[in-house]
Amino acid sequence: MWLPWERRLQAQLPVIDPAGDDPETNIINFRPPRTIVQEAWRRRAYAVGFALTLFLASLTVLAWQSSPGRTPVKPGDTVVESVRAPRRVTFVSQTRTRIGRDQASAQSPAIYDYDSNLLRQFRGRAADLLRNLSAVKADTLLLPEQRRLMVIRLEAGFSSEAVDAIMSMDDADWRVTVGEALRVLDENVRERLRAEQIAERRASIIAQISAQLTEPQQVILTDIMTLYLRPNVLVNDVETERVRKEARDRVAPVSVTIE
Repeated sequence: MWLPWERRLQAQLPVIDPAGDDPETNIINFRPPRTIVQEAWRRRAYAVGFALTLFLASLTVLAWQSSPGRTPVKPGDTVVESVRAPRRVTFVSQTRTRIGRDQASAQSPAIYDYDSNLLRQFRGRAADLLRNLSAVKADTLLLPEQRRLMVIRLEAGFSSEAVDAIMSMDDADWRVTVGEALRVLDENVRERLRAEQIAERRASIIAQISAQLTEPQQVILTDIMTLYLRPNVLVNDVETERVRKEARDRVAPVSVTIE
């Protein structure tokens, strides 16, 4: 409703020129109520305050995690720095206990058993082999190839060089070879030989007799020593394991204190 400008002034209403009273002028001169403006600013202030609080909280967490002595770890993690325990703690270290027991077990010597009949048994087998080889060499009815197959069947462990030497050796050299092989085996039946000593023992025997034999005889004797000179002092696995278990059990649990 249009009112004269005097009445508008008295009512504290916007003064509108009667000649220019149009809707666009009214919209431009419109001012929203003060309560609406205050509510909008209050919402903006809340949003800014919340964002600022969240930002400060994030900075605080990052500063706490990166500060000295505040390594962010959990149980089971591996770290490259010392982490001070919140209190003095003593516990049994399974790892150090296992290491100590393994060392005690490894330091316990193996238990050996001496078999006095073992080398005698191998000496007897070697004597039987040499006797059978002598019979094959003396059998003139066998063809050379048949004789060769018989030698291989009697002892599959012979090298091809040893088989050739047996086939081509005359009777005189063969008898010397047989006698020397049995003599060496007889001398060693009373020896106590472990597995780690066999290679050195064989080499020593060959070195002592090689000057007295021809090369084919050396080849045959070397194979016989390899096949029939065996260790007669053997590890007793059951007793060794028992002794090592006792050594492990004697190691007390290892305690570790951190503070």
